[in-house]
Amino acid sequence: MDLTISIVSGHLYTTLYEKPQNFYLYLPPHLFHPKRIKTGLIYGQVNCICCLCSSRDDSDMCITRLF
Repeated sequence: MDLTISIVSGHLYTTLYEKPQNFYLYLPPHLFHPKRIKTGLIYGQVNCICCLCSSRDDSDMCITRLF
C-alpha cells in the first residue's frame, strides 16, 4: 500500500494512496482456501488501512472501497 503524506495547518496528515487502475483483485470467496486465510486477508487489509490513515473518515472511506 502506498501512502500520501501532507501537512495541514502544521500537522502531519496521512492517507492511503490508491492507483486509479486498482482493480481490488483479491481471492474470490468460492475458492477452496481455508476460512482462516480469507479472514486473515480481510483483517490484515483493514488493520493496515487503520494504521496508515490519520483520519477516521479517511480510513472508513478506504475500507468501504475495499469491499
